[in-house]
Amino acid sequence: MKAVTWQGKRDVRVDTVPDPKIIEPTDAIVRVTSSGICGSDLHLYETLGSSCVSRACSPSARRRRYAARARARHCWATRSSTGRSPAARPSTCGCRIDRLGALLAAIATARRGGTISLSGVYGGMVDPLPMMELFDKQIQLRMGQANVRRWIDDILPLVTGDGDPLGTEDFTTHTLPLADAPHGYEIFQRKQDGAIKVLLRP
Repeated sequence: MKAVTWQGKRDVRVDTVPDPKIIEPTDAIVRVTSSGICGSDLHLYETLGSSCVSRACSPSARRRRYAARARARHCWATRSSTGRSPAARPSTCGCRIDRLGALLAAIATARRGGTISLSGVYGGMVDPLPMMELFDKQIQLRMGQANVRRWIDDILPLVTGDGDPLGTEDFTTHTLPLADAPHGYEIFQRKQDGAIKVLLRP
């Protein structure tokens, strides 16, 4: 099958990779109907490219946000039956980037009793943290992944039903074939041609 693979900084390619196989009882094979290039992909595409420390990252298949249909399943896979849209949690490789300076600046400028919210994708260890300053100023740190599994049943009907109440149909600015994925990543990263959301189709 074809897959977008990460080869290095600003270097993604469409390669032929082995077809998936059912190995574990919880495995499922899905037919991908579309895949969106996510903003968090750009951390690997641009910033994290030179900081990736896992050998599994070079090269690696980019498996981010996609819409899919279950095509085959093992008899013990209970969460998704054939033909139903599955909720998938794609894997990503472990990377590291030094953002300690930005975090320390936020801690230093936060008011007493304030809250610091960390956005974006953080990877690796951030050390040392000024624990005494955090304690003395009573600062809260808020961070984490989007709770997709918690909200998927509520949100999915809003984006797949009639009427488009959230305006998601107008959110996609570019729809490209999978073969043009390198171009899609480039214009999305550089914000060229009005690129806000790039959708890839096989």
